Amino acid sequence: MAVDRHGGARAFRSVDAIDLRILGLDGLVLRYKGLGRSFQAADRVVVRPHHGVATFHFGDHTIAYERGAVQTPTERTEGHRSRFAGLGKLRPWTPADACYFLGYALVNYLSLPFLLADLPVRRSRVLDDGSAWVESVFPAGADTHCRVQRFWFDSTGLLVRHDYRADILGPMFQGAHFSLDHDLDHGIPLARTRVVKARLGSLASPLAILRAKLQVESVGRAARPSHPAT
Repeated sequence: MAVDRHGGARAFRSVDAIDLRILGLDGLVLRYKGLGRSFQAADRVVVRPHHGVATFHFGDHTIAYERGAVQTPTERTEGHRSRFAGLGKLRPWTPADACYFLGYALVNYLSLPFLLADLPVRRSRVLDDGSAWVESVFPAGADTHCRVQRFWFDSTGLLVRHDYRADILGPMFQGAHFSLDHDLDHGIPLARTRVVKARLGSLASPLAILRAKLQVESVGRAARPSHPAT
């Protein structure tokens, strides 16, 4: 039901690139890591979910996330996740760090719920109101928030909440990510407002630690359907 509610697998396979204008990006987590000081928010981002690519546009230059690597105008780092090991979790972010985090996150978010079909399910539950949640297990070493993540669907099958721990920030960074204000004009629903709230267990607190406001500029279609990135 969730796949159909999100436009169907065929519609998703036909998507090549999703062009998003970033109208707003803020929150305690990003400020803590250096937003406005050690790195800036991009103007727009073009995400190619089947290719594992997110290209951030900053006016006069771009920074690209590609399947775990980050390409800046002066440097390419493979396996960028290793830079967050140990005490690396505590330091302020560079522009490449921020684009790694936001890049893998957007590639994953814009591949949901379709990528869940290829992941093992640890637990699931249907609630009395017809909504449901499922806990899926990502492969070890995957460029994603953490291995076990929970996805909440409303009674129509729309993904409305996503729970995870942001491993590259540390074990205390537990979030409940709410997807709101969906754009329905491109064959697949695309959340234009994303709010992450601090979480304790399954309880989401009122404290919003990250907010993003997006505008869907365009959705490009592939000449031939692709397969989701894993």
